[in-house]
Amino acid sequence: MDFDERFHVVIGDIGRRSAESCWELLEDWRALVDQIAAGYVDGLYDYENELVVREWLERARQDEPLATLEGWEAFSRQLEDSDTRLRDVLESGVRVRDAGPWWRERLPRSAGPEFVEDARSVFGVRIQLSPEVP
Repeated sequence: MDFDERFHVVIGDIGRRSAESCWELLEDWRALVDQIAAGYVDGLYDYENELVVREWLERARQDEPLATLEGWEAFSRQLEDSDTRLRDVLESGVRVRDAGPWWRERLPRSAGPEFVEDARSVFGVRIQLSPEVP
């Protein structure tokens, strides 16, 4: 079994995105991190929904047999690069949860108007309006 086959066994059926390779999901994660760093423009519901890609990647990251296959080092390096960037963005963000995966504990420090309003109404917190969002 090769890396991508094992990856799909580990993450299981993820609906319409089941056909995506692990590399495509890693790219989706990197692109989402870029959006968050630039000031996420959609609402909180969309943000929370899009974070599920990181949960799928975490399932794979925790799988010991996957770590023995060719491709693991590239997978781990790409995941860590995106994670490091998101941790930097979230570090100064507002904590909204005390438990759970690290990528769900905090909100970004700034975002677009819809996200800013959702953060206020759902969590009662204020985050900055991102200057990079039109």
